[in-house]
Amino acid sequence: MNLDYEVVNCCLNDIFFDGRFEDRPLYLDLEDEVAEDVCKKLGCNFSDMESVVGSAVANTISWGAQNNIYEWHDTRRDEWIESGFKGLPPFTALLCSLTLAAEKMKEDDSFSSRNYYQRLCEVYGTDDHKRHEKVSWAGKYTLRFWKTLNYWLRDTRY
Repeated sequence: MNLDYEVVNCCLNDIFFDGRFEDRPLYLDLEDEVAEDVCKKLGCNFSDMESVVGSAVANTISWGAQNNIYEWHDTRRDEWIESGFKGLPPFTALLCSLTLAAEKMKEDDSFSSRNYYQRLCEVYGTDDHKRHEKVSWAGKYTLRFWKTLNYWLRDTRY
């Protein structure tokens, strides 16, 4: 099942920001009840959820970029900020793909940073060595998405 990024991101936004986490810490974990809701909304099996989210994000990655493979998301993030944060975050699916990789690390005894990027490549559905290097090198670009989400959550008192 290959869904468009916008469909997946909208689904995740609808679930994470539907009010169920009001007055509680928000974790973008795709586990338990949240995962069930995501699967229902996307029309996929639980066993396919990771690949559905991962492939949607992977299709937006600028694999040919010299530096920042997340430039498409950066552009959308910048536009969202310039709009005064109109609507919900355009990068929720990206952040969820990062948390899926972190969750996969629990399944393994190896907790090195290299392992994280290997797991992220698995989420993205790639075993290409050059892409793995790009994902690892571009990790530093993902911090701005977490910071922007945190700012927005505080600013909107979500």
